[in-house]
Amino acid sequence: GSPNVSETAFAVPYHRWSYVWKAWPMADFRASKWQDVFVYISDGDTYVTKQAFLKAFALVNVSSAVDTCAAQLHRYHGSERQVWRYLQAHAGGAEELFRNCSR
Repeated sequence: GSPNVSETAFAVPYHRWSYVWKAWPMADFRASKWQDVFVYISDGDTYVTKQAFLKAFALVNVSSAVDTCAAQLHRYHGSERQVWRYLQAHAGGAEELFRNCSR
């Protein structure tokens, strides 16, 4: 549905998003362009609400978990090809993946 006035009062429109992105100290270290990040965070809308921003900001926790998981999988299976074969053979979904990542 449409956002209410309180949501849009603190929203950042597309034409100002580059300032937000460039203010982030890690912006230069990420491969993503500010335009792509805007589309992802705004979910295709013309602005990013505070709620959407906070949700995206929390993704750093997911990123850390993914990095840890990838390192574990590499440690136990050696190469990307071996990891992929293992995951295909053990298609137990997220539960299986998390079990592997927490060994």
